[in-house]
Parts: sequence; C-alpha cells; structure tokens
Amino acid sequence: MQQYVLVLPFSRDGARVVTLLKDRGPVGVAGRWNFPGGKLEDHESARIAASRELYEETGLAIPPPRWLPMGSVQTSVGPIHVFTARYDIDDARS
Repeated sequence: MQQYVLVLPFSRDGARVVTLLKDRGPVGVAGRWNFPGGKLEDHESARIAASRELYEETGLAIPPPRWLPMGSVQTSVGPIHVFTARYDIDDARS
C-alpha cells in the first residue's frame, strides 16, 4: 500500500506556516490550498520524504532530523505520516 507524508513547516517564531495551492493530487487535494506533501518513494523513510517533498514543492530545504513526527492517519489510499518543523521559511517559492 502506498504511503504519504504531509508537512507543516512553521516560521521560527511559530506565527506563520507554509501552505500552497496544489495543482495535482487526489480528489479533494488538487486545486485547493493544502500543506506540502506527497508519496514516499521506494525504500525512502517518511522523514526523508518529508524533506524531499517540501523541497520539490517550495524550494525550502529542511534537513530530515529537524522534522518532528505528529502521528499517522490511516486513510483509504494509505497511511499519511504528518511532520512539523520550525525553520526559516522566508525563502519559500511562491
């Protein structure tokens, strides 16, 4: 079964969070504001996937050890692993 990550990157002061308008994804995600995330690749840990997906979608590079796990949610398409981190988010692509 496919696994997914969803990441909630906050500013260092905790006042802002990165969101983006998804241009693709499953029904209910594409065309809507959401948090960065996506599918885990083969033999990839959830923390590494969190960093990769954030970088691919926003240009932000948060190292895997900085991610704090918030838990996992079972869905009909597979588990979603949720992570958060406080970091310098000002360089995110818009």
